Amino acid sequence: MAESAVNQVINTRMRKHQHMRWTPRGAHFLDPVRCAMINGDLAAKLAVYRAHAAKVLELLHRPSDAFDSPMVLFDHIVQILA
Repeated sequence: MAESAVNQVINTRMRKHQHMRWTPRGAHFLDPVRCAMINGDLAAKLAVYRAHAAKVLELLHRPSDAFDSPMVLFDHIVQILA
């Protein structure tokens, strides 16, 4: 059962006769996207991603003197993404 699910998610692009074949690294990064598409929760996951990205962009657009050091900015970003 699990093996057939893996084949469904990955095999289509990893087969050699495909014109646009994934690299193993690219397949690793796209696996969660393909799984979310199959499970029907891609829209919800993208909404969460967009909310986090908006918060990070807001931090990055602040004046450079808004943070005591780059590590403080980094800590804020880590808290958002956690």
